[in-house]
Amino acid sequence: MKRILVPIDFSKNSASALTYAYHYASLRDMNIDLLHLVIPQTETSDFPTISGHLTQNRVNIDKEVLSTWKQSVIDQIKLEKGLYIPTVYENTKIGYPVNGIKTFAKQNGHRIIICGTRGENVATLDRFLGTVSSGLTQNPVCPTLFIPEGYQYKPIKILGYASNLSHSDPYEIWRALKIISPEVPETRIFHVTDKSTEKLKNQEQILKDNLYKHNDLLQIIFHEVKSNEIDQGLLETVKDVHLDMLAMNKKKESFLERMVHKSHTKAILQKIDIPLMILDDD
Repeated sequence: MKRILVPIDFSKNSASALTYAYHYASLRDMNIDLLHLVIPQTETSDFPTISGHLTQNRVNIDKEVLSTWKQSVIDQIKLEKGLYIPTVYENTKIGYPVNGIKTFAKQNGHRIIICGTRGENVATLDRFLGTVSSGLTQNPVCPTLFIPEGYQYKPIKILGYASNLSHSDPYEIWRALKIISPEVPETRIFHVTDKSTEKLKNQEQILKDNLYKHNDLLQIIFHEVKSNEIDQGLLETVKDVHLDMLAMNKKKESFLERMVHKSHTKAILQKIDIPLMILDDD
């Protein structure tokens, strides 16, 4: 049976992610892997070195904490009658957050990662150095769903997709809809531009034709968003349309590309107040 991966650090963000994942899994007959990573502990000395003894002690303590924490969160979740009750597995590993999560997901073939994010509550220093959630948007290993702290699960009636009018967009939209199946939401496609040209209109029409060619039953509405700032334009439109989830495709980038290019994904992740789905470059 397929499993969802939920990274855990015992925070309110983690609780929001597990709560959302529990509802998500219940609707899809899936189980959940919790992953808590213990950063290697160091000995205090003139030349700090990693201590296997201290690290293992930390692992043993955190295993007990994880078990208690998991049950306290699940006890507060109320499912509708008749839904599948997911099995939640506990995993406490040694490693560093971003790489540890990606490695575990790749090794175990998880279909999706559901992760908590602090959004606008993130500290200024964290914004500069990069949070775990923003680190997971870089070269994702599988689709990743980011849940704002305190967000309550609700049916996905309207799904948004941020499009750059790429020829691969019909496939990415199909992937996003497959991930949230069996829910079949109305789909809103947003393209942010600071000017409308004949070329853009032709690209938009080609995208529409390709989508309807593969599934003429889709409920699709296109939005051309006029804005000089992609992230700001998207965020304003998300609120106006009352989306239940926004999906974006994240192409793989080299370290140099990440240094040079502005990350619209990271900017949106810091401010969005609904679930954000980042599709990997499949």
